[in-house]
Amino acid sequence: MITKTKIPLTWPQVKLGKLFDITSSKRVFQDEWKAEGVPFYRAREIVKLAEDGFVNNELFIDPKMYGRYKNKYGVPQKDDLLITGVGTIGILYRVRDSAEFYFKDGNIIWLKNKNIASSKFIEQFFKSHALRKQILGANPITTVATYTIDAAKNTTVNLPPLPEQHRIVVVLETWDKAIELLTKKITLKKQVKKGLMQKLLTGEVRLPGFRGEWKKTELGELLNYEQPIKYLVSSTNYSNEYAVPVLTAGKTFILGYTDEKNGIYNKLPVIIFDDFTTANKYVTFPFKAKSSAMKLLTPKNEKVNLKFVFERIQIIDFPVGEHKRQYLSEYQFIPIKTPSIEEQNAIALFSEKADKELSLLNQKLSEIQKQKKFLLNNLITGAIRTPENMDTYSK
Repeated sequence: MITKTKIPLTWPQVKLGKLFDITSSKRVFQDEWKAEGVPFYRAREIVKLAEDGFVNNELFIDPKMYGRYKNKYGVPQKDDLLITGVGTIGILYRVRDSAEFYFKDGNIIWLKNKNIASSKFIEQFFKSHALRKQILGANPITTVATYTIDAAKNTTVNLPPLPEQHRIVVVLETWDKAIELLTKKITLKKQVKKGLMQKLLTGEVRLPGFRGEWKKTELGELLNYEQPIKYLVSSTNYSNEYAVPVLTAGKTFILGYTDEKNGIYNKLPVIIFDDFTTANKYVTFPFKAKSSAMKLLTPKNEKVNLKFVFERIQIIDFPVGEHKRQYLSEYQFIPIKTPSIEEQNAIALFSEKADKELSLLNQKLSEIQKQKKFLLNNLITGAIRTPENMDTYSK
C-alpha cells in the first residue's frame, strides 16, 4: 500500500555534481566518422535509446580511436547516465550494459556513476515534472535550447535514503513494464491487422462463404465528391463508431479521424480529402475548409462500402508528380478490384472490429501512462511514500 503524506523534511536537496562526475566526451571530428566500427551516438540516437531502448545506428568510429580514448579518458560504463544538452534537452539514457560505443562531445552530458545515488532513481527523476520545470526554468528562451555541464552540476534533486530510492524505482519500473508490454501488444496487433487486411483487400485471402471474381473499377466510378462551402475538423482522435477518416494526399494517407456526427457536416459516411496536404505538411486542427483543396467523398451508390474503399486506398502506391501534390482529378482514374457489396461489408466490419479493439487498447495505454505520470511526480518529490516493508528490492 502507498500512502500520501507531506514532502519529507528529511530528504536533502542535493546537486547532481555531488552525486556524479559530470563531463562530456572527447572531440571526434566529422571526417573521422566511419561507416562501420564502434557505434557513435549523437543527441538523436540518445533520444531514441531513451525512448525505445535500441537504435539502428548509422555512424561509427575507428576501433583504434575508441581504444585510445578508453585507455586515456574512459568510456561510458553500465549505469552511467547520458543526457542530451541541445535540441530536445534533458532526455536521459541510462547505460544498460557494457557494450562498446562512444558519443558526440558538446551535445551530450556524461554523468559518471559514483554509486552514491541510484542511477535508476535519477533516470526516473529526469522524467518528472519537477526536473522539466527546473531545466526549462533555468534556461532562457533562445533559438536553440541548451543544457550545459555547469547546469547539470547545479541541477538539484530531493534525495531520499538509498533504500527508499530503490523502492521508488521498483514501483515505477512496474508501471514502465506494464506500459512496455501493452505497447508491444498494440504494435503486434497493428502489424497483424495490416498484414491480414492487405490480403483481404486484394482478394488474396477470402472471408468464409465468399467466392467469385472481383471487378476492376476506377475510383471515380465508386465515389462522388463535392467541395464544401464550410467544414470544420475539430479533432483527429478516433473516438467511436461515428469517426470520420481524414485522408491526406501524401504517402501517409490517414491524417486522423474526426467525430462530426453532431458537427457542421452531417452527411455520413464521408471521407475528408485534402489534396494540398502531404505527409510532410499536415493541416492544423481545428481546420476550417473553404478552398478547392478540400473535398468530401461519398459512396456513388448502394453497391459501394466507403470503409472498404477507404481501406483499399491505403495500400495503393500512388505516384507523386513533380508538383509533390496529388489531386482528386488524378485519383479518380486509378482502378481497384472490388468484390460484391456483401463481401465489402464483411471486410469493412472485420476492419472496424480490429480498429475498435486497437482503440480500446490505446485508451488503456493512455490511462496507464497517466497513472505512471501521477505516481512519478509524487514519489519523486516525496508527496507519496513507499512502505519500508516492501518485499521487492531493486539495485
